[in-house]
Amino acid sequence: MTGTTQESQWPPAADVSRAGTRQAGPPGRVTANSRAHWGMLAGGAAGGVIFNAISLADGTTRHGYDWVSLPLGALSLGAGGTAQIVNFILLGAGTCASALGWRPTLAGGPGAVWYPRLAVAAGLALIAAGVFSASHNIAAYLSLAVMIAQLGILARRFNRTPGWRAWGAGMWAACGLMAIFLITDGILTAAGGPAGVFERLAWLTPTATGVALLVRFLIARDARVSADGTR
Repeated sequence: MTGTTQESQWPPAADVSRAGTRQAGPPGRVTANSRAHWGMLAGGAAGGVIFNAISLADGTTRHGYDWVSLPLGALSLGAGGTAQIVNFILLGAGTCASALGWRPTLAGGPGAVWYPRLAVAAGLALIAAGVFSASHNIAAYLSLAVMIAQLGILARRFNRTPGWRAWGAGMWAACGLMAIFLITDGILTAAGGPAGVFERLAWLTPTATGVALLVRFLIARDARVSADGTR
């Protein structure tokens, strides 16, 4: 295949019949099912897991911080705040990079343009949450709102793709749950309740869906969602 070698692809050439044809994209684009493609998708999923793990560990061990009621971004403030600042920035950078991997995954159907664009928007908001720690809540909640829109885009794409419609229902469910978590977080913040619990549930939702999708791609040995339902 022009522009790729067996060493730069996963799965290997012996599995081509099972995984489908490798399709080289235009110059500057990531080739579907190349190592770069898989790496970006895996990195995006792993980034969410690492972010939540670090936030949980920091929140449960930081003296004076109440993870049940306080927002996650409050970890960026005061002594020891550097870890959470870096956590936001690294997740944002990884989210922006994952956008390049989602373009070949969704190529040829709804969401192929806007899902990667929103991934970049969410990533930039996360970076802003780290850089501008005094305004961390605004930027962090903006990134969560963008992630809700991303789940809606995936749900719409999967509902239109034979073989993926059950995943479409799952994405709609995740989209609704994440919205409920954020709304509940806002209500409990105003009322002085356990808002932090629901904010963390909101952060965990896109992470869980990202990991689930990566596992689905790995089982199929193909990281593409075809427009005609053949993959």
